[in-house]
Amino acid sequence: CMLLNPSMPNTDGLTLMETMRTRNIHLPVIMISGQSDIPQVVAAIKAGALDYIPKPCDQNTVLSVVESGLQLASEQHQEQQRTATTRNNYQLLSRREKQVMELVVNGYANREIAESLGISPKTVEVHRSRVMGKMQANSLPALVNFAMELGKKNKAELA
Repeated sequence: CMLLNPSMPNTDGLTLMETMRTRNIHLPVIMISGQSDIPQVVAAIKAGALDYIPKPCDQNTVLSVVESGLQLASEQHQEQQRTATTRNNYQLLSRREKQVMELVVNGYANREIAESLGISPKTVEVHRSRVMGKMQANSLPALVNFAMELGKKNKAELA
C-alpha cells in the first residue's frame, strides 16, 4: 500500500492517485496530513483513498490502517490473478467453443444449441466438454461465474 501526504512538493496526493489510476497501478492509498480540512478528506476518500489520518497520529492507528491496506492489496492481487487466468483460459477456446459457451451460460439446452449452430447435439456435447475443461469449470454455475467475470472486464468479448 502507499502512504501519501496530500500536500507534497511537486504534486499533490490526489493528482498522484489519479496518475496511478490512469497508469493502471492499483495500490491501496492512505493519506496522512497535518493540515487537513473536511473537503480535502472527502476528496481523498472519493478518489479512492483507503483512509485519511490526521497528524499527529498514533503509531498503532497507522499500523492498523497499513495492515488493512496490505490485506486489501493481497485480495486485489488474488482477484487480478483469477481474472488473468480466466481470460487466458477463454483465449484457448476455439471460435465454435466460444459460441457454445455463450449459449450454455445463457441457459440453452444442447438440442437448442445444436439447432442454433446447425450442428449435431453430440457435437455440442463435445464442444461443451472442451469448454468446461479449458475454462477449468467443474460445474455449470462455475462456468457462468467465469462468463460473468469476462463480461465485467470486456462485455464485447463474449459477443
